Amino acid sequence: MNPYCRAGQLFILLLLTSAAGSHAQPYRHEAYASYGLMPVQGIGPEIFLIFFGSTVRPDVVGPVGFGYRYFLGKTVALGAEVHYTKVTNTYSSGFIFNQGETIHHYTTLLPRIDFTYVRGQKYQVYSGLGVGVSLEHATFENADDRRARLAWQLTAVGVRVGQAIGGFTEVGVGYNGLVRVGISGKF
Repeated sequence: MNPYCRAGQLFILLLLTSAAGSHAQPYRHEAYASYGLMPVQGIGPEIFLIFFGSTVRPDVVGPVGFGYRYFLGKTVALGAEVHYTKVTNTYSSGFIFNQGETIHHYTTLLPRIDFTYVRGQKYQVYSGLGVGVSLEHATFENADDRRARLAWQLTAVGVRVGQAIGGFTEVGVGYNGLVRVGISGKF
């Protein structure tokens, strides 16, 4: 049997199993607001330009985001989030750039899936994956560029504390940052 078919069957089985146990879960919906630190959009230019003798000083705001999750059961949640990130890079002399400033605005839509693997009465530990699109608007001196990029986030571990109202922290890599904190409400 094709390994992709087997993985698809296991995924569907996991979803059905999660949905079957949903009667014991008091909250099916969650809305949240978050702020991330060190997204990939703010780290990339600094690493690239160091090889060309330029220095870049990034100033990153965000990502600031809002999201929604629907719990299929105790284990699996599907959701989507939208967030905004602004990256201002100030360049100093080097082989490629003399001096200048680029400003990048990213508006990102990220559908995601989360798996809760530890659940206490007032806490949950989870991991997740999101893949979506980021609309970038960049300016450099008189140039203006707009493009759509593949956006992603791998959440290695997230911890939420609270019941109906709670706070969370996530550690991962991608467009949400290496670390993300937020507040959420379940209903």
